[in-house]
Amino acid sequence: MFSTDWSEIRDIETTIRDFVTEARRQQKLIARRADWNMLVSSLDAIGDTELAIEAYIAHPEPTDHGLTYLLVYGILQTLFLQQDAVQHTIDSLQLQYDTRRDFREVRRIRNKTAGHMTKVDRPKSLPQSSHRISRASMHGCYFQLLSSYADGRVEFSSVNIRELISTQRRAVKKILGRVVKALKEDEMAHREKFKDRRLLDIFSTTDYYLGQILMASHRNPGVELWEAKSSLAAIKDHISQFKQALEERGVLPAYDSIAYTLNELVYPIQQLTEYFDGTSVLDVEAAYIFGFFVRAKVGELEAMAKEIDEEYGQKL
Repeated sequence: MFSTDWSEIRDIETTIRDFVTEARRQQKLIARRADWNMLVSSLDAIGDTELAIEAYIAHPEPTDHGLTYLLVYGILQTLFLQQDAVQHTIDSLQLQYDTRRDFREVRRIRNKTAGHMTKVDRPKSLPQSSHRISRASMHGCYFQLLSSYADGRVEFSSVNIRELISTQRRAVKKILGRVVKALKEDEMAHREKFKDRRLLDIFSTTDYYLGQILMASHRNPGVELWEAKSSLAAIKDHISQFKQALEERGVLPAYDSIAYTLNELVYPIQQLTEYFDGTSVLDVEAAYIFGFFVRAKVGELEAMAKEIDEEYGQKL
């Protein structure tokens, strides 16, 4: 049975994953390969360290000093790794937030106990210090830390590991919540920029032109040749406008399905162009099939345009 903290952090992590794996944003991140690699590793580490924390909480009180040391060192190092993963998630997304204040106390205890206990890194203005756990006081979730300083001071401090975990988890939820907020604001700013430029409007007269093309492909066409050429040119223009609008939004080339459908239209439109120019070997039945295919695929583009318009009109 997992804790509420684990579930909440997992949900926030999942929300971040959903944002960064959206095709448009993912393509931009992958273009910064080092940042993308760091982001993937960091999100994995956040989830992995949460599993380790849950395992620590569920572990019974150890019966020997060796296992107790292993648990104490292990959980403190786990908290340290999680802190780095949270900061590197922020860095990889190029957000401006320094987590040191939120994690300072937990990190300080980790450094003294499981990081640099024999000689803690410090500014040169401060006296050198060394630290050790009082073995007699040590339990799986509690110990006394003895600190000795070069200026002669000696300090005892009590460390409650479960309190450290609670402190860190509160900080992790707060910080990752800020990441989600920043991602949502960025997405809404992007949608706001384009929400009044409906993609579906590009296809407002498409049905008429597609009908003209199909009529021109019959044995007894009801459309003049110049009308057929003009209609095909209009369809090409609509597709070009759609493609340009998607590129401006960053949707292309990120969305493979749209790019694939656009590519499917290239050959049949070329064949119809040659047919209406009189330079093709197509017969009228083949021309009609190509025209029917173009109508079907343009219909798919219209459906995609409608879906994108609806998405850009939604609030997060």
